[in-house]
Amino acid sequence: MFNTILTLMRIVIILTLFGWTISCVSPSSVQPMVEKPVVAMNYALFFTAANEAYVDCGDNSELQMGSHDLTVEFWLKTSASGVQRIVGNGGSGASDADGYSIWILSNGQIRAGLSDGTTSEGKQNNSTVVTDGNWHHCAVVFERGDQLRVYVDGDWQGKLFPGVNNCDNTNDTFVLGRKSTTNSAQSYTGNLDEVRIWNTALTGTVIADWRKKEVNDSHPNISDLQIYYKCNEGTGTTANDVSSNAYKSNGIIYNAQWVKSDIPEFK
Repeated sequence: MFNTILTLMRIVIILTLFGWTISCVSPSSVQPMVEKPVVAMNYALFFTAANEAYVDCGDNSELQMGSHDLTVEFWLKTSASGVQRIVGNGGSGASDADGYSIWILSNGQIRAGLSDGTTSEGKQNNSTVVTDGNWHHCAVVFERGDQLRVYVDGDWQGKLFPGVNNCDNTNDTFVLGRKSTTNSAQSYTGNLDEVRIWNTALTGTVIADWRKKEVNDSHPNISDLQIYYKCNEGTGTTANDVSSNAYKSNGIIYNAQWVKSDIPEFK
């Protein structure tokens, strides 16, 4: 009978078999290596009209409507009242030069307009009030030869596309959060996130399938993506254009703040 009591919790047995060394150590001496998953933080930009916050996205050609189809998408959250400009590139009236604009009316509904400098048209979505303090997805589709469609949370209303000509705006840059770089009237107060511009008319099905997730290479219209602001930088004064477009239209941020994005069910 062995007089030595072998305590398994403290013993280390080393066996050498055919040149291999096998170590057995007590379970109490092994510290598990458990790494916490790295979760990327999703951010959004918060604008305040009082601070005249806006983003100057430049005047690159991919921001212009020109004579082709166009789709503009974004998420917003606001509880502010009054008329508020979301996208400014002209277009809200014949006197606003060529281009297009998207804004919130005083009744809380989204309206989009376009102009070729002579003829202007617009359409609003009467189905949803977006100034309730909740996140809403908005998409505006300018489809020539068909309709101007305004989507809010998947519901859309439209009108026949008017007979306008080239809608390039050569008088001002494309801005988020106000009418123009030189006009702070009707500035926006609230959050903006996931801003996308496509040089095609996205279908309602594609908009619905992708509004709650980031765009990637499996998107059926990925080659038509011109501008993509994920707004996930979280710091600094630049909203990076993360599209694969060779001509990056990074936005310069003026007075807007980075905040955590909490879009429900967004992937």
